[in-house]
Amino acid sequence: MPPEDDTGYRVVAVRVGTRTTERSDVYLNYRLYGEDHGPATVDYYFWAVEGPEGTIVVDTGFGEEAGRKRGRTLLLHPADASPHLA
Repeated sequence: MPPEDDTGYRVVAVRVGTRTTERSDVYLNYRLYGEDHGPATVDYYFWAVEGPEGTIVVDTGFGEEAGRKRGRTLLLHPADASPHLA
C-alpha cells in the first residue's frame, strides 16, 4: 500500500482468465505474414487505478457464462479480485 502522503497513482492488473487458441484467432490477418501457425495463449486481466481520490475500475474482465461460451477459463471472478489489489 502506498504511503498516506503519496499523491501518485498505481495501476494494478490481476490475471483473472486465460484461453489457449490458435495464432490466427488472435492476430488480424495472421496468414498474410507467412509465419508458422501454432498455439497461442491469451490472458485476461482485471484492471484498476488506485490514487489519492480512491480506486477506479478500468476493466472487470468477463463473467463465467460469457467466458465459457467463448472458450475462456475463468481463474478468478472479477468480484473476488479486490483482495489482490492491496
